[in-house]
Amino acid sequence: MAVSTGRRTALLGFGSVALGATALAAGPARAATADGIPQGASALSELAARLQRAPRRRDFKMVPMIVSHPDLWDDDALKEVIAYRGVRKQVWDNTDIASPWLN
Repeated sequence: MAVSTGRRTALLGFGSVALGATALAAGPARAATADGIPQGASALSELAARLQRAPRRRDFKMVPMIVSHPDLWDDDALKEVIAYRGVRKQVWDNTDIASPWLN
């Protein structure tokens, strides 16, 4: 029997194990709405609605290598996510490329 020792094979195997472990750790399935938001998560549903209404810009012809001005990204949507007051949130806004990440 041939044994594959390539990185891709190892990563595929790890992904299957991680997915199974995640499913076991999640416990019994919880009902979710059609958009994937758990029932009863009203703050998250409200955020999703505000993000749906936030204006989007996709007509960029060019952007600089480093975007440093709010006109160059979806600033209204980012502000909604930062203002979210739900139970769980992990978000950051960083413009200094040399600054620490997640500190």
